[in-house]
Amino acid sequence: MRVTSPTLMVVSLVLAAVTASANGRFPQAQHLVAGPGARDDLVLVRATFGLMLSDDGGQRFRFLCEDAWEFLDGFDPAVIVGSRGTMLVGLQNGLTRSRDGCAPSRDVDLDGHYVSDLAANPAGTVLLAAAMPPGARRARVARSVNGGERFEVLPFVFDDVELTTVEVGDPEGATLYASGAVGDGRAPALWRSDDGGLHWTRTAARFAAGEEVFIAGVHPTRPRVVWVRASREGDAGLGGTTLLRSDDGGERF
Repeated sequence: MRVTSPTLMVVSLVLAAVTASANGRFPQAQHLVAGPGARDDLVLVRATFGLMLSDDGGQRFRFLCEDAWEFLDGFDPAVIVGSRGTMLVGLQNGLTRSRDGCAPSRDVDLDGHYVSDLAANPAGTVLLAAAMPPGARRARVARSVNGGERFEVLPFVFDDVELTTVEVGDPEGATLYASGAVGDGRAPALWRSDDGGLHWTRTAARFAAGEEVFIAGVHPTRPRVVWVRASREGDAGLGGTTLLRSDDGGERF
């Protein structure tokens, strides 16, 4: 005799919920990155439960667990794909990479640094990483010119700055942008480099106190045209985001 009771139904639902949320957060896709150039067959999706990789243009996906890439549940890493199909994941203490999604390895040049953002030119040949050593607001930008196989930490130091985003502004990687927060007051700011990251200048643009500024994109053929998202928390945790455009390299929006 089959008996179905409300109690049994509730227990089943609870067990199902526990199994589904074992990762700790609601399963949700957050960010999608398509491979550049000849590697447009690669699609990498960051989700709340790990990474999903497709090597057939999104027809099928396989799961890449967080532990293998060395980031923990609750941390949403920056992800990017280079021209050689190298997948890179920014960590709170370094950078991991893999060509096939298996057995990722660490980048020795960025080991121990908090990699807050990764960016690439459309061809995936020039890659940037925003890097900060632990316990210090002395950010630097690392650059790769071989599709992410190796990074060089550039000498320029953003003193008393926490970098949030970086972006490549032109195909050759001469014009670069970075955004972040300055000092204890966390004043939002934008920087530009016109020599591939050797020197950086804070632009004349000023943003409202309490805003967070994220580089949204750069025009594909006009590197002085840049968009940023200015986000701000409002009452009861409800905030808004403004999309701003500059036609002069971030000096005015």
